[in-house]
Amino acid sequence: MDQPASFDQRPKFAHFKDQMRKLLAVPKARVDELVQQAKESSPRRNNPSAPGRKRVKRVKRAKQ
Repeated sequence: MDQPASFDQRPKFAHFKDQMRKLLAVPKARVDELVQQAKESSPRRNNPSAPGRKRVKRVKRAKQ
């Protein structure tokens, strides 16, 4: 007896995936514009102590 095709191999899923790809497509220029706007309006901008920032390791200097 033949095994049924896996879900992602079925023609209905291929059609669904193709339609969703068309629906969700956003031009790169628009994505770049949205990213730039988000960076400019971010509360983390110019704040090294903001949550989500990596801590800066301080280098200990040897005593002379």
